[in-house]
Amino acid sequence: MWINPAVAKFYGIVTNNAGSINKTAQKVVQNSKSVFEKLTPVDVNFFKTYIIGTRMRTGITKPEIDSLFALEDEDFYISAYNLLCKKLGLSDEIRPGLSADYYTESLMRYISNEHRISINTNPEANKNLNKTQILWALRHEFQHCMQNLKILSHETLGEKAVELYTNITAQKEKLIFDSLIALPFDEILRCGDNPQQIQEILNLKALYENNPEKYEKFLETNLKEYKDQLNTLRKNVIRLWGPVKANSKGSELVQEYFKTLTACDYYNPDGTINMGRYLNNLTEQEAFIAGDIAECDVTGKCYFRKLKDDLKKVQENPDWFADIKQQIRDNAVT
Repeated sequence: MWINPAVAKFYGIVTNNAGSINKTAQKVVQNSKSVFEKLTPVDVNFFKTYIIGTRMRTGITKPEIDSLFALEDEDFYISAYNLLCKKLGLSDEIRPGLSADYYTESLMRYISNEHRISINTNPEANKNLNKTQILWALRHEFQHCMQNLKILSHETLGEKAVELYTNITAQKEKLIFDSLIALPFDEILRCGDNPQQIQEILNLKALYENNPEKYEKFLETNLKEYKDQLNTLRKNVIRLWGPVKANSKGSELVQEYFKTLTACDYYNPDGTINMGRYLNNLTEQEAFIAGDIAECDVTGKCYFRKLKDDLKKVQENPDWFADIKQQIRDNAVT
């Protein structure tokens, strides 16, 4: 992975040449011998990535890994989730929710406006993945969670995020309820095997048809409860971690989180993901590095070796490689 100049700036990395890297590396290894004699741009980026990665280690120990990897299926997911919550300092008051959902793309995702990690129950999503890859994905989503909590704790952006997430939830809820209300009675009865769920849909439909004003009040109450929950989460994060002041050193980074998490501008016109823009996204770069470090902690693989292996895989995909080279050129221009 190359490092977006903005990411390097936020992490205080200004290393751009062999001399600087050798000086830094020698402090680490206490060795006066030159580490890199013929440094390439790729080497520079690998070194920057390594520096960032060392700050994302969770401190998972080998006994913890052995204990976790002895588990299977749901027990593995839940235990991995609990272990990462512990290692990342996410107490019960601020930890994300964990849910099982069925969808077609990706193994899991962090849903910012709901503060939860959704695990895909579609067998096609994880049939070829091993436990190390699943842990990688979970750590990746936890990094998005950490980014979102920083946004919520920001002095000014936190309030904007609460308003934004409330509006997103209101829109989603309305789409879902409108679709359920429009269902004919016989289709509602085929909605599932849960009689309570079917009854709730029937009650919702009856409320909408017989008392529209009360139905609107019901929606408003739902939304207020949701907003109250978000504000409680925000207050808890600030109480536990402290606020991110608008004029503080970390504020610029959180502003970038907010911009990139809400923009989602890495899609091509045909709906496919542009890998260059995707991997250039600050929040995604962080999440990828966090996942990679977790994988190396589990496997014992050298992080530099993993970076080189991943670069080789990207080079073998002509579409990805073309996107990435274009993004690197764009970065150089800006």
